[in-house]
Amino acid sequence: MAVTQIYYPCRVKTETSFTADDPWNQNRRATFALDNYVLAPRGAHPLPDARPAVYYLRGIRSSLDNVERMLPESMSELWCAKRIPPESLPSLLKEMQPTPKGSDYEQLLRNKNLLAFVWIAWIFTALFCTMPFLNLNALVFEPTANSLPIALVVASVCLLILYAAFYRGRWRRASQTKWVLARLEAVESAPLENTITMTKDTPLKFDIDRQDGTIRLPNGFAIGAALTKDAFQASAVFAAARRLDSSGMPWTEYRFPAGDIDGKNISATVTFSSQLVLSVNLTADLYPPGPKSWDTYSDKTEAATKDFHDRLLQYVFADSVRGEQFHVERLSEDETILARPLNWPFPWGSVDSTHDPRGCETYITVSYGNRYAEAVKALQAANAQAKSSGARSRFVQSVANDSDFAAALEPAKQALAHGNKIDAIRLARQATAMSLGEAQELIALWEKKT
Repeated sequence: MAVTQIYYPCRVKTETSFTADDPWNQNRRATFALDNYVLAPRGAHPLPDARPAVYYLRGIRSSLDNVERMLPESMSELWCAKRIPPESLPSLLKEMQPTPKGSDYEQLLRNKNLLAFVWIAWIFTALFCTMPFLNLNALVFEPTANSLPIALVVASVCLLILYAAFYRGRWRRASQTKWVLARLEAVESAPLENTITMTKDTPLKFDIDRQDGTIRLPNGFAIGAALTKDAFQASAVFAAARRLDSSGMPWTEYRFPAGDIDGKNISATVTFSSQLVLSVNLTADLYPPGPKSWDTYSDKTEAATKDFHDRLLQYVFADSVRGEQFHVERLSEDETILARPLNWPFPWGSVDSTHDPRGCETYITVSYGNRYAEAVKALQAANAQAKSSGARSRFVQSVANDSDFAAALEPAKQALAHGNKIDAIRLARQATAMSLGEAQELIALWEKKT
């Protein structure tokens, strides 16, 4: 029993890489790999130096989705001949006419075995067409009344076989090659006045400046490293801002609505230490309208939020400048994305897309230098120095008089004002990391002043 072995393209190595717009992913900027393939049985793993039986098949992969997209032979040959730049391959492949089909990926144009078969087929066609005119017994030219019809039938059958096996594919490739070159010429010769060009001066709905980290929010408000708490409180957005519990740390956090991007409401949380801005968190709201609680929390929605944040930052930090429109058709709900933080470092700080499993929040964080880490370090050093002095009263007095602790200790003072001394002690310890005795002494000091 005969067994037919089916071969499939198998990637063996990357020939080159390039950067271009990805037409399969909202034309976002992406890095593409141009890969070489050989034909191999399914499940085989050829070595990177494997040589093809005829010549390499080729395909491209985008860094955005890692999907392998094979190039039809006509386009592969144009690239090999350096008649089209690699940066134009994605858009041309997406729009190609005639639309590629299975036979367009077969190795036909430079297949020496196939070319030899075509020559042999032509020779046999000529012989078969002359045989009806010959007397095979005498080997002399002796046509009969049926010679011409038989010769025509034989010629027609042979030509149909040649057309189906070779010329139809060759003519399709010629048509595709003509379309590609015409399309490329039309793009290159397009008049500049018909070309929309975005520049750094073009206002975007959302942007993070690469040079200094200034954030331009969709509602028009801008946050930069030089923003002070007083300036923020004097701004128009402060009226809608809500102060957050800063988890006992001596800094202040405000959350406010920042507009919308692609139909998603964006909230911004800005953190100040005294007057200095430490960082800014941005979050897209992908949950259904209504109150948020643990009953509405979803890891899949958080994964979609993380994917939205990742794509937004890829859009903002792409190599070429984009237009004002940003749109994502479909977001991933794969929860493994939550464990894959993304980071863009800059001289002024960094931008991160992360998920906090403890707080169950997903956000973009814009950090200015090491301000946040330095603030934490300074707090720890102050606590350690005060405790090491061995004078509890002096430490408690310094905390009570330190303006940096005033905001953090405010919840403890409010609890004491409502007569809840136990909660006041607990909140004071959380805010300052002091011992139970020190917190009790601090509360007693407040009671004396009232």
